[in-house]
Amino acid sequence: TIEFVPSIPCGTNSCGGIMYCLALDCEPTDKDCKQPMSVLVRTAELLDNANKKSFLAQPLGYGIMDMAGNALDNGSDNKFDNVVAEPHKPVVGKDGNHKLIGEQEKAPDNYWWDFTVKNEIDRTAPNIERVQPGIDTEGVKGLKPVVIDFSKMMMISNLPEGVKLEEYPPNQKPPGSDVALDVMPIAYRSFVVGGSVPKLSLNLVPGRDFGPNNMDLYYLTAVSSEVKSVNMNCLYPGRGPESASKSEVDSPICSVVSTPEGEYQSSENCIIQGAWDANTDTGCSIANGDTDFKKTKDTKTCLTQMKTESVSPTN
Repeated sequence: TIEFVPSIPCGTNSCGGIMYCLALDCEPTDKDCKQPMSVLVRTAELLDNANKKSFLAQPLGYGIMDMAGNALDNGSDNKFDNVVAEPHKPVVGKDGNHKLIGEQEKAPDNYWWDFTVKNEIDRTAPNIERVQPGIDTEGVKGLKPVVIDFSKMMMISNLPEGVKLEEYPPNQKPPGSDVALDVMPIAYRSFVVGGSVPKLSLNLVPGRDFGPNNMDLYYLTAVSSEVKSVNMNCLYPGRGPESASKSEVDSPICSVVSTPEGEYQSSENCIIQGAWDANTDTGCSIANGDTDFKKTKDTKTCLTQMKTESVSPTN
């Protein structure tokens, strides 16, 4: 995964940090101004240009190749066709500048797409809409993934430090064994981008199940404000789904309405309603906790409460 971040500062985001925007040839006050842009992914040079059946790429061939050394393959309709194009890699750059996209490059076997940027900055904070397994769901076993639905597409680079999944109590010994379980690591985080809802899927390492050896353990999931949307706005951790009943598979959808400038207006099925408060702005979704107990100052405090009070989102 590659994330492109512009270099031009354009104000502050939902958590007070610097935002960076694409440069547009628009008057600052003209909010209806739009500008088309393009992205091009250049394929790698072939090792043998005379062989029209091989995509084997030159090492360090200044282009995209897979882990096995095969160059990128796209047909005339910008889709895989298993046919080496002629030329395989069109002349690079515009007017001799390889940093610019030349029109001759929008051809096989490169990959390209277009999009439009509007002269308007989105400062609305993303929030968690729904989680699976549902909050307080019982009897979760096996390799079932933990799925988090966000209200906006999120930046991949902020997820490793901002999303946690703990097994509690840790280092338990399975029945009949003298060897304690290792600390439960997450195998990978992946985005499912199909459809209208951006989903983050947390999967365990191979061979490690939820509730191994039929053990009853708690699983604590936390997402902090370190994670950001692709528009560089920080997650508001207090606006996530409220606890569902134990009979429900999914948590209710937490929906939030804000102005384009990021001003909160209303929400439904969310732990925290209303305006921002630094001391109680992190939602702690606990079924048997009262309203005050569910409002904490950070994710660490919430996780501590879950452990010390013997309550947990997922069992």
